[in-house]
Amino acid sequence: MTANAHLLALHVAQHDDSSALLLILVLLSYILGSSYCSFILGNRYFKLGRRYGLPSLTY
Repeated sequence: MTANAHLLALHVAQHDDSSALLLILVLLSYILGSSYCSFILGNRYFKLGRRYGLPSLTY
């Protein structure tokens, strides 16, 4: 998402409206999707400080 925000700034500076609008929609889709996901899953599944998606190397 950092690259998309960077590209958005470049396209806005170059007055490339169609590409800037596309990147704005991509960023908004990400924000709305993550908000919707957190609303569905809530606070019960994820805890601060836990590692998700990484294999446990301790036995």
